[in-house]
Amino acid sequence: MTSRLLMLLIVLLTSGINPVSAQPTQTRSDPAGLHIVLHSQVSPIPLNQMHSWIIEIQPDPPIASNSLWESAVIRVSGGMPTHNHGLATSPQVTDYLGDGRFLLEGVRFHMAGVWILQLQIQLDNRHYTAQVELTI
Repeated sequence: MTSRLLMLLIVLLTSGINPVSAQPTQTRSDPAGLHIVLHSQVSPIPLNQMHSWIIEIQPDPPIASNSLWESAVIRVSGGMPTHNHGLATSPQVTDYLGDGRFLLEGVRFHMAGVWILQLQIQLDNRHYTAQVELTI
């Protein structure tokens, strides 16, 4: 009986049933000039379930121009560097929410571990890159 309970506990702890809590993740762009915050729309972050994120981008130093964002193009890719594979999905920025905030849909992490999300941002004829590391 004790060995069955121990096996059940091991399966539950390693199965992704208890996903990691979603905390905002911050980074800066390369070249410098943008401060970026990613917020998961769900918490805790689920394994093997599609979910959405909010990408918040603010110029550094800040400027007061909402029209700057209307022509922004953001592409997101990523993967697990330690496993040498990319994302199982192709997340897309689908909406501009105002105030430098964008909706990213189609994110799915299919296993626990360290994930990298890479952002390519085209803003006002300038190209920026940014990267965040998430431990799921």
